[in-house]
Amino acid sequence: MRKTIISIAIVAVISAPGLTMAANEGAVPASLKEHVSSDKKVVWGGGAKETSSYSGKIVPVVINELASERLAGYQWGGPSEGTVMNAMKVTVNPTHLALGQADILQALNGQSIPGTTWTYQFTPVQDDIADECLYMVTKSPHYETWGHVLENAWDIKIATGGEQSGSFGTLTKVLMDRYPALKDAEVSSVGSSSNIVQSVINGNTNFGFFVMRPDPENKVFQM
Repeated sequence: MRKTIISIAIVAVISAPGLTMAANEGAVPASLKEHVSSDKKVVWGGGAKETSSYSGKIVPVVINELASERLAGYQWGGPSEGTVMNAMKVTVNPTHLALGQADILQALNGQSIPGTTWTYQFTPVQDDIADECLYMVTKSPHYETWGHVLENAWDIKIATGGEQSGSFGTLTKVLMDRYPALKDAEVSSVGSSSNIVQSVINGNTNFGFFVMRPDPENKVFQM
């Protein structure tokens, strides 16, 4: 299976009551109330620990570091749909901490949260946690270069993450802005990175795109 790889930084972000309320006046919008948590000490990562480097490897390190700085009691928030969801979580819950992709977080900060009068509000607190790679995978032997993908974008199907994920955002906002030809491709959201790869293996789509740490122990890279 061929892979095209580039690098993106993983960033930790946090909001604060003053920052959120200065930009977002009034009560939390009704459409966001389901995301309000009574737990004040939460760290958001990615999907399930078995397939997400965020949740399985980085979040535990972050929690230990917080404890060493006399900020004990933080816990993993559970599976998240990804960077966009995490940005919303810390905006609505100002004491929460979240991990996310640098490119998506930079684009989101200060922008409107769809369907509300609120905007995403957060501050990067650690911007050199680790790097991730962008993977475009296929079983087809005919696509040997990125140029081949762009030239035939009108005729390809790309499976990627959910609409709240960094993978979806990087593909539809960052890459499609840089490479307009990709806008002609048919894009479907299938969930986790393992779902994306499985979709390619099963022949449901001819390409899969996701953003992930290059971790040989992760089962996604063993599929």
